[in-house]
Amino acid sequence: MLKHYLLGIALQCFCSFLFAQPCTLTQANLVGATNPYTIPAGTVLCITSNFCLGAASNFPGACANTGPSSLIINGVLRIAENVTFNFQGSINGSGEIQISDRGRISLFGSVNCSGGLQIKAVNRTLGSGTSTTVMTSPCTSGACEPTHADGYRPFGIVTPGLGYTTAGCILINYPSTGILVPVTFNSWQATAEGRGVRLNWSTASEQNNKGFEVQRSNVAGTWEFAGWVPSKAPEGNSASNLYYNFTDQQPGDLLSISYRLKQTDFDGNFKYSSLVRVEMLKAQDWRVRLEGCTVRVQVQAATTENVVIAIVGVSGNILHRKTYSLNAGSNTILIPAGNFSKGLQVVSMQRSGGELRREKILLK
Repeated sequence: MLKHYLLGIALQCFCSFLFAQPCTLTQANLVGATNPYTIPAGTVLCITSNFCLGAASNFPGACANTGPSSLIINGVLRIAENVTFNFQGSINGSGEIQISDRGRISLFGSVNCSGGLQIKAVNRTLGSGTSTTVMTSPCTSGACEPTHADGYRPFGIVTPGLGYTTAGCILINYPSTGILVPVTFNSWQATAEGRGVRLNWSTASEQNNKGFEVQRSNVAGTWEFAGWVPSKAPEGNSASNLYYNFTDQQPGDLLSISYRLKQTDFDGNFKYSSLVRVEMLKAQDWRVRLEGCTVRVQVQAATTENVVIAIVGVSGNILHRKTYSLNAGSNTILIPAGNFSKGLQVVSMQRSGGELRREKILLK
C-alpha cells in the first residue's frame, strides 16, 4: 500500500559550523612521504585513529612509521575525536590545526604560527563563544600544556623532557555544541518496495560514528525504533564515501510515514538527520508524474497482474505502448521520455479486468 516519495540531500550535515569540510586525505598519506610534507590550501588531512610519526614520537615506546619531519599546513590538519597524533618534527604554515573533542597532538619539536597557522580545539567545558590560551614556549612538562577546565589537554608534549617550542601560537577553544560534524551526508532517500520501505543513504566522511538508528513516525505522531545499522567506517572514522541501506518490513498503515536517522557517536552523543517521507497509495490506486526526462508510473496492485501502459500525444500519435507485469504491492515503472514530442500528453493504464485510467502530463 505504499508508493515512494524521494527526497535527496546534497552534502547535508547533521550539524555544520566549524570542522565541517569533508576529509580528503588521511594519515596513510603521511607514511613514507618525502620531507617536507605540505597540506595544500583547500585540502583536509584527517588523523582518524591513533597515529605516531617519528622515531621518538611515541617514547618510551617505539614508532614504526617513517615519513616527513616537517609539516607545512596550508590547508587543514584535523585530529578526530578520541584520537592522539604523536609527531616528532616541525609544524608551520598558514592553515589550521583542528583538534576534535578529546583529540590530542603530542609534539616533540616545534610549531610556528607566525605565518598565520591557527590551532583550534573543541572544549566541552565551554558553554558558548570562544576562549584563547597563549601557548608557553618552551614546554617540556605537563605543567605548561594548555589545559581545559576539566583537566583535558588537547596539545602537549610526548613525555617529560621531550616537548616543544612555539612561535606566536594561541590555542583557540570552541564549545562542543555545533562544532564537530560526525557525519557528512551525500544522500538520504526512501523508496517503497512491495509492502516495505527501503531506505538508502551515503556518507562523505564519518568521525567517531558508532552507527545509525532508523526511526519512523507512528500513528500517534511520535518516533519509534525501526532498526539499527552499524557504521561501516573502521573505528567509526572514514574520509571515503560509504553506502548504507535498510528495509523497514513493518511500516504500518499510515497515509504518510516519515523517517529520520539518529546518528550516535561512541561517546553516546547523537544527532538527528533531516526527514524523508513515504506516502501511501490506496489499494488499486496509481499515480503519474514527470521527473526530468522520465515518466514515473506508480501502481498499487492487490495481486500479480498485467497492465498495458500507453502514452499518446494530443494529436493521437502513440509515443509509448507496452505490457507490464505487476507484483502484489507497490510497483514503480520508469519510462524514458527524452525522445517524446513536447506538449500535453495522455498516460493511460488498462488493467487485466478492462478498467482504463488516464492522466495528463506536460512534457517541456
